[in-house]
Amino acid sequence: MIINQKISFVKSIFKTQKYRNFLKESWSLTWPIIVIMAFDFCMNMTDIIIAGILGKETQAAIGMANQAYYVFAVVTNAVSVGTIAVISRVYAGYERQKELPSAIFTAVVFAAATSFVVTILAVTFAPLVIARLDINPGVKAKTITFIYTYCIGLFFHLTVAHYNSILRACKMIKTAMKALTTASLLNIFLNITFVFYTPLGHIGIPLSTSVSWIVAFVALSVMIFRLMRGEKKFSKSVAKKIFGISWPMGIVSASWQLSSMTLFTIVGMLPSYSVEVMAAMTAGLRIESIIFMPAFAFNMANAVLVGSLLGEKKPDDAYTVGLVTAAAGVTTIILLTFIVIIFAEPIAALLGSKDAAGNVDPVVMREIIRYLHIVMLSEPFMATNLMFSGALNGAGDTRPLMRYSLFSLWIVRIPTAYILGIVFGFGATAIWWAMNVTFVCQSFLSGRRYLSKKWITGV
Repeated sequence: MIINQKISFVKSIFKTQKYRNFLKESWSLTWPIIVIMAFDFCMNMTDIIIAGILGKETQAAIGMANQAYYVFAVVTNAVSVGTIAVISRVYAGYERQKELPSAIFTAVVFAAATSFVVTILAVTFAPLVIARLDINPGVKAKTITFIYTYCIGLFFHLTVAHYNSILRACKMIKTAMKALTTASLLNIFLNITFVFYTPLGHIGIPLSTSVSWIVAFVALSVMIFRLMRGEKKFSKSVAKKIFGISWPMGIVSASWQLSSMTLFTIVGMLPSYSVEVMAAMTAGLRIESIIFMPAFAFNMANAVLVGSLLGEKKPDDAYTVGLVTAAAGVTTIILLTFIVIIFAEPIAALLGSKDAAGNVDPVVMREIIRYLHIVMLSEPFMATNLMFSGALNGAGDTRPLMRYSLFSLWIVRIPTAYILGIVFGFGATAIWWAMNVTFVCQSFLSGRRYLSKKWITGV
């Protein structure tokens, strides 16, 4: 039913001027986000390539450290959802000049407090968790060192994400794009410099990331304070709305990263080639992020557009623009998926960890290719889930998404991966297929919720 509705809707998009206008507006918000993510992707790929040059243990440790780091960092994504839903409605409302500065100040205070608490939790607990995992000792030691170094910039990273959300909600994403792309270029430059031209060595990988987030924080702070126009009035009602929308997504985000970290742990339990498969998974996730970039960009655009139209009291248009953005996003992802599958082997050769002679580890390369050939099959379903989730986030309908995510991850993904991959001994292949099943499940549930229109009435 969902598929048939989407096919007929896609055909009508280019025949109606109203739909074309929605598509144009969606794209105007999407392309700057794609640019930001593209530079962020290049920054992360630099980490993986450099880590691969330094060896498979370093590459595996970077992957593990990133998963642990983002368990805490993604909490800010949840608050960003609430910020976009609330600020976009205020920005589109009739009392914008009066209410917007106070709403932004409230969002900034909320962001700073959240970022500070999350940073303290990350520094305190992330290394303790890693220390207890049953993984390669060399990988474990490097992972803990990387986490402490990443945490130097964690507060600034989290706050920058909030600032970016405020600017997106105010349809100033191009302004944020300039600051964030500059920070990404700085990160790449410092990464190469620290690792290869200073005594820092592999510590230079996370340190360059921390420094770049500090620079981005300074640049975006100037823009945000201009929007506040000197306002320092904290609104309890705005803070309550942001929290009410954000907390379910906080559970979703933390749960997602915990499940990813759990998958790394399950991979570490493999009886053979566990380090090689962990390194391959690290590289594979980075390749997968190529697909995630436009998907998340359309997701974020959908949140802003739906939130703004609901703020203008246009629920029918909000529903329509959500479908238009979903159709455009899924079509884009399908095309990118085919490209990645076709070029899986040269991609694996580029990213696979290398030995002292510069040759790609054959086991790592084999596992990267296998990962891409399997996981890429589920990317259209991943995109479908993200498109509808973005619209539901913009509407503030986050509690159903929380239930869908918890079910898909902890009832479907993790038990399936462990039982098939470890207990029954089917290995990494079974783990990758468990990831696929998760996306299919989530896309069905979020799509059904969106098409029911219950999020408009709040049922």
